[in-house]
Amino acid sequence: MKHTALVFLALIIIGAVIFAAGCISPVSETPEGNWVLVGSGPDNIPIAGIITIEIIDSNISGNSGVNNYFGSVTISSDGKLIISDLGSTEMAGPANLMTQEQEYYNALKNVTGYKIVDGSLVLFDNAGTTILTFKETPAIVGKWLLASDNNVAVTFNAGGSLGGQAPVNVYGGSYTISGNTLSVGDNIISTMMAGTEEQMQAEFAFFSALKESAGYSIVDSNLIITDKDGKQLLIFVPA
Repeated sequence: MKHTALVFLALIIIGAVIFAAGCISPVSETPEGNWVLVGSGPDNIPIAGIITIEIIDSNISGNSGVNNYFGSVTISSDGKLIISDLGSTEMAGPANLMTQEQEYYNALKNVTGYKIVDGSLVLFDNAGTTILTFKETPAIVGKWLLASDNNVAVTFNAGGSLGGQAPVNVYGGSYTISGNTLSVGDNIISTMMAGTEEQMQAEFAFFSALKESAGYSIVDSNLIITDKDGKQLLIFVPA
């Protein structure tokens, strides 16, 4: 009788351990990687400009719209995520972006957990309220070489800036994306070096194509930039 009671007690203990283990909800997908902010708060309110975060091991970094920032992160398998030791560069920008940037930093400090939902990284506070929602950094980010002339290059940075080597001059500018739409606009600036007539014509055509960009796709690892009608403007290969 005593032996039966001991066996019964052991089964109860084992069952309790199994039940307790089942109550732990490990997060199968990691927050590590490169992400771009798509909205803030539980209503996923859109933001101005581009804000990014990169999470690697115990470190975070990114661009907060005006400045680059950095800090430490502690992540556990049960979905906890704590950000600390935030610091940033001290560049000035438009008032609305500076206000948004400070709100973003404050939001990061209030984060206590994360979850991956349909490929998006959602950060929430101690009450379980969504604070920030990110999606994976678009595949366009990186350095690309013009397929027809590998001496011509463009680099799309995660923070929304672009730059590279044109047929003659070094250039820079900014871009915005939403889904598969791409806009570069007329904000391209460049050095003022002169080349041959043929080179300058090629450069003019290259800049004109960038300014007309309205969409993009990645096909067989190549970047194809199109205009508003879907016509191919530029084709790049990975650098």
